[in-house]
Amino acid sequence: MAAAQRLPLDDVTGLSIDKLFRAVVKLEGSDLHLKVGNPPYVRVGGTLRPLKHDPISDQEMRDLCFPLLDERSQNIYQEDGGADFAHMLDVDGVQWRFRVNLLTQMGHV
Repeated sequence: MAAAQRLPLDDVTGLSIDKLFRAVVKLEGSDLHLKVGNPPYVRVGGTLRPLKHDPISDQEMRDLCFPLLDERSQNIYQEDGGADFAHMLDVDGVQWRFRVNLLTQMGHV
């Protein structure tokens, strides 16, 4: 997808998962895709579009995702190598609920 135009990501310093979810809402996206070694992607109108951000490192992925896990989800992730859960976020006074699928594949989160 090197030829794809990158979508803007406001204030990329101090990247956080909530900043990424807010970008999904702002861009009217349906999905956020994170994979080690790639920039974040947002599905907009059925097409995956990269955000303006460097590829995500292993440590950055852990820092982004692991704080979302409650104790139950942590246990499931440790036992099964993956966990499904929800994350709630207020965006401009509106509560958004995001479904999250976090898994380890080929040694990466």
